Amino acid sequence: MSEVDADAGVSEPSGAAGRDKRAWAEEVVADLLRLSGLRVRLEVKEQAAPSGGPTLSVALFPEEEIAGLHAGKRSPLVESIQFLANKIVNRGPEKKWIAIGVGSHPEPRPAAAKSVAPAPTPARAQPRPATPPPAPRSERTDRGPPERTLDADESALDVAADPLLEAAGRRLAEKASSTGRLYAVAPMKAEDRARLLRAGEGVPGASVRVEGEGRHRRVVFVPANPKPMPKRSAMPDYDIEDDSEE
Repeated sequence: MSEVDADAGVSEPSGAAGRDKRAWAEEVVADLLRLSGLRVRLEVKEQAAPSGGPTLSVALFPEEEIAGLHAGKRSPLVESIQFLANKIVNRGPEKKWIAIGVGSHPEPRPAAAKSVAPAPTPARAQPRPATPPPAPRSERTDRGPPERTLDADESALDVAADPLLEAAGRRLAEKASSTGRLYAVAPMKAEDRARLLRAGEGVPGASVRVEGEGRHRRVVFVPANPKPMPKRSAMPDYDIEDDSEE
């Protein structure tokens, strides 16, 4: 069990060969959380999957309210950290799947049931139906392409207040203003986008808008004075080979 500290340094492993997967997975997840500016306590344990292969279970315990980290729920943030951790740690022949949960350890994936499909019974040849004659031109209906459904205007929606979501929106706007970085939140319902939009308005040094279409529509918090990323926030070099060499 370890605690992610924003001031801790990043150690560079000597290589993928011979590394303890459990310790390496804990180090990589802790680094990803620290570089994201999140204070999260994590717990790592090894367990056997229903399919028989070893897995590493990681439980995240946020020390503060963090948008995208909710106990018992999956989110794009958790999926991204899990994807990067597996890409970094599982590079050699020995692989241990890393599964991440929030508030508790994730449930093991059920083993896929193997079923044998019965051999298809040959069907008798059916007589081919006669092709109906084309309808007269006067009876045909020419239909154009289906009309496109326009996305709702979140600024015009009248939604009930949600204190937690509105507090998260104000915090993101303030963080964009203080750090000079751009933050985006997606995906979510139009009503929740409207709450974030309303919460971020009026924060000095930042503006908030909704952009994108359909399921790619998102809320963006834009700083008035954008700043470049500091060099110390760059991803650590884990000394691993390129995918083309495998």
